[in-house]
Amino acid sequence: MPRQAHVPDRLRQAPFRGSRAIADGLLSRRQLQSRAWVQVLRDVFVHSDVKITDTVRGRALLLVMPPDAVVAGRTAAWIYGVWRPRPGHVVPLEYARPRSADGRGISGAGLTRRVLDHGGDMWRDVWEIGGVAVLSPMRTCFDLVRRASLVEAVVVVDAFAHTGLCELPWLSAYVDTHRRWPGVRTARLAVDLATPRSGSAGETRLRMVVVLAGFPPPLVNPPVYAGRPMVLCGYPDLVIVVGCPVLGLEYDGAYHDDADQRQADNRRENTLLTRAGLPLLRYGARSVLHERHVIVSEISALTGLRPLAELRDADFRRPAAALTW
Repeated sequence: MPRQAHVPDRLRQAPFRGSRAIADGLLSRRQLQSRAWVQVLRDVFVHSDVKITDTVRGRALLLVMPPDAVVAGRTAAWIYGVWRPRPGHVVPLEYARPRSADGRGISGAGLTRRVLDHGGDMWRDVWEIGGVAVLSPMRTCFDLVRRASLVEAVVVVDAFAHTGLCELPWLSAYVDTHRRWPGVRTARLAVDLATPRSGSAGETRLRMVVVLAGFPPPLVNPPVYAGRPMVLCGYPDLVIVVGCPVLGLEYDGAYHDDADQRQADNRRENTLLTRAGLPLLRYGARSVLHERHVIVSEISALTGLRPLAELRDADFRRPAAALTW
């Protein structure tokens, strides 16, 4: 039988600093690498039986954040449940501090930004979650899109809008009140192109290929009905309409590789074609990242529409793997 991992009672319920547990003799470095522990942040771990809630996230951050720090960027998006790092990567520490704070940062933090001192106005953008000061969803979204490429900015806005944390009309108004801030042009364009109906980052990126190439903006996850009596045939990710629906597009993420999911995809695709007469083009991450010209040419071939604009690689620039959405 495999040996059970050593789990001290003091470390079973709450997040802890790995370096402190080793220094106190509670765990060895090798024991800390076992599956009994989940790394939440840099040097912060929790037992695998502990459910990762807002409270747990907050307690983890309290272990590493200075008292005057305000959680920002992707760390804030992680707290709100809008973003999580890819497998194998930990949550980056991104935070803001008052301008009057000393110059010392957090060891290992991915980003240190300063909150401008505008009296009481600054604190309208600060919430408290699990005992930790966090930039509001509106400010977090705004900050993230200002330093992103256009398509990745739309990905961020779609994600916040989909969760209901940021309603697009209010976000648009927020952007307008910060019109002199760096990166606001990208933020404004991203809000104009965003939709709360997008269900994934890959789906958003595929939609941006369609939109930025100058095709009609597609419907996002619309119900497609057909037959007599009318029956629901499915919810394609995107549907291009020219007078009537003529083409569906589907983004296949990694979970589509599962055999059962693939079978369900095939059944739905066949139903859309045989009952609704709607052909479906399927694309994955490789196509969206490296073969956008193929997507454009295939859409043009099936719809008879011509692209009205050249796609720019700069608009699709992606961040490092540890930071991607």
